[in-house]
Amino acid sequence: MAEKSYVPPKGGEVRRLRELAGLSLKQAAEIYGITVPSWSKRESEGVSHIPLNPVEYTYLQLLADDHPELTLSKK
Repeated sequence: MAEKSYVPPKGGEVRRLRELAGLSLKQAAEIYGITVPSWSKRESEGVSHIPLNPVEYTYLQLLADDHPELTLSKK
C-alpha cells in the first residue's frame, strides 16, 4: 500500500488556521520558537514562502481545531 505524499499548505491556508486558532503573528512565532519574520514567510504566497513540515502543519490544525481526524483535549 502506497503512503500519501505530504503536500504542504499554501500561505493563505497557514494564515487561515492561525487566525482560526485566535493567534497573532507574534503568538504563533513564539509557539513555534521562531521570529515573527520567519513565521510571516510561512504565510507568504511568494518566492519567500517557507512551507510547514508535516508536524508543524498537524499542530497548527490541532490548535485551530481544524484537523480532519484528531482533536486536542485536556487531561
